[in-house]
Amino acid sequence: MSNEVYGYLKKFSKTDWSEFFEEMERNSGIGIKEIPMSELHSFPQEVMPINNVGCAAFVVGDRPGKTNTSYLTDYADYDSDANLGLPNDGRERLDLLIGLFAIMMRECMPGRFVVLITECGQVEAVKVVEAQDLGSQIRRDFERFSAPSDYIYDVACENGTFSTSPTGETP
Repeated sequence: MSNEVYGYLKKFSKTDWSEFFEEMERNSGIGIKEIPMSELHSFPQEVMPINNVGCAAFVVGDRPGKTNTSYLTDYADYDSDANLGLPNDGRERLDLLIGLFAIMMRECMPGRFVVLITECGQVEAVKVVEAQDLGSQIRRDFERFSAPSDYIYDVACENGTFSTSPTGETP
């Protein structure tokens, strides 16, 4: 089964997300595409929004046009001559994903950011985390499993404090 990253953003004052996702994909070189909220099939009811106003569901891919993250969330290090189109170091690839999440969370303030990082298409747990702790929590979970955790991360985005550093410190 291929690794997948998908979720949704909810911003109380925004209703059109397609241009934002297109710009993110162009600027990052990572695939990101809006999908219907109904495609969040693994998400338990407790993390779904009461209404979809201001919501946008998304899927992330290894590169533009792709909808799986086989390499982006593979924690393995590849040989230096591997041509992934991404860094060969697993931690560096994870840092790219966490950086993408930080940009998305800034865009949905105030609001909500909910994302599933999975290798088997199912949810093992839901973790409610503070925005500033998301990067360090994802890194801890990857260290623990040496792979995607199959966790949904539920983040309330209320202020501009995010950390993308490995130590969890805010730059």
